[in-house]
Amino acid sequence: MYYPKDQNRIQTVNGEYKVKDYAALIDVQEAEVIARYQENFYRGEAAVTCHNYGKGQAFFIAPRTEQDYLTEFYSKRSQELNLSNPLIKKGNPLVSVQSRSQGNRQYHFVMNFSEETQVVTLSKELMDELTKEKQGQTISLAPYQVRVLVEE
Repeated sequence: MYYPKDQNRIQTVNGEYKVKDYAALIDVQEAEVIARYQENFYRGEAAVTCHNYGKGQAFFIAPRTEQDYLTEFYSKRSQELNLSNPLIKKGNPLVSVQSRSQGNRQYHFVMNFSEETQVVTLSKELMDELTKEKQGQTISLAPYQVRVLVEE
């Protein structure tokens, strides 16, 4: 556990990222190390690992990092797996869009998980389930706001 003034960083092939709050040591046996600590007694130790298992992969992120590393990490995983949501034209790492269907209706839950207003751009206009108003493609969400958008 870190005190507020304690610092560390991890190094990946894409850059350096800050560590905050806590860090853990990993006893690497078969996994590939994809990030290492850069400071203190952790220096040179594994911080993030990937282990291929069967048809999948297991990742372990030992320290708590800031959002920039998590955005880079999950963006890379999404690209590698060719994951995309055709509804999202321009995404935002702080906004989650989850979709469910019932009969011929699609419900899209657009959720802001941050303390600031966030914007996401969708590929089409949808109806807001609560207000029953048609929404444009650019959706602005207040801090922690959730919108339920419907398409038929």
